[in-house]
Amino acid sequence: LIEENVERYPEARLFPARTISGTAFKTASRIDYPAPTFRLVNEGVETLKSTYQEKLVETFYLDGQLEVDEALADADNGDIADLMTLEAEGMVKGALRTIGKQVWAGTANDAKGFPGAVAIVPSTLVVDAGGTTATTGSSVYLVLFGQQNSQLIFGKGNVLTMTPWFRQRIDRSSKHLMAWLSNVAGWIGVQWVNPYCVGRIRDITEDSGKGLTDSLISDLIAKFPADVDMGSARMFMTRRSARQLQKSRTPTSNTSGNASSMPTAAWPTDSNGIPIEQTSSLTDVEALS
Repeated sequence: LIEENVERYPEARLFPARTISGTAFKTASRIDYPAPTFRLVNEGVETLKSTYQEKLVETFYLDGQLEVDEALADADNGDIADLMTLEAEGMVKGALRTIGKQVWAGTANDAKGFPGAVAIVPSTLVVDAGGTTATTGSSVYLVLFGQQNSQLIFGKGNVLTMTPWFRQRIDRSSKHLMAWLSNVAGWIGVQWVNPYCVGRIRDITEDSGKGLTDSLISDLIAKFPADVDMGSARMFMTRRSARQLQKSRTPTSNTSGNASSMPTAAWPTDSNGIPIEQTSSLTDVEALS
């Protein structure tokens, strides 16, 4: 099999995940601590409590139907690989692609799926790169992982499952044939339960001075409160954005001090101490915000 679909979707690999017994759950999010006060001897103080906010996290049903004409299955001699296995493998990869795109674009990718980062990131955690050429924009997302932040949620106690192949008659333009059927499916969602779990740099374009830079990334980091732990943070971007970041950096000279042997900076793997992940789930043809 020559795999021409070389797109890269690291979201399913990198986002932590857990299963839940149903298809949704509620979180009690603490949004403020109590504020105890000093007191004098024999002087009372008020009883205090934390402030909480309830949030609902839902999963949505992803379904990929598989169908192989029995004539094709019978003719397959397995020289390359079993045809039904190849179809199932392709559907799983297609499901990972759908999940990756949904993580960022949300209902703009599929209106029947879970909300994405673009819809939930607070305006206080957005940096505008200032690009002006329509439909040439891209975004970079800074995500904090973990149970207190962002993670994939799989409902009904399972991740993606595949039903055993079974033979059944199907219809084609009022005619009939026998085929082998199956599907790859599961209940999937993402929790964005913490308001400081994701930030965004928007409107990155190829306009002069409007590409991605370490300065823009540091501006985004600075928008997070000082006590937010960045230990789990990752940045997701397109390859074009990574290339812009590389070109914005000064080449490092060799030990003799001759910079001419390094015409470009090294390909970026991190910025401001935060690892970088390239993903095909993001695009370079976004509408400008």
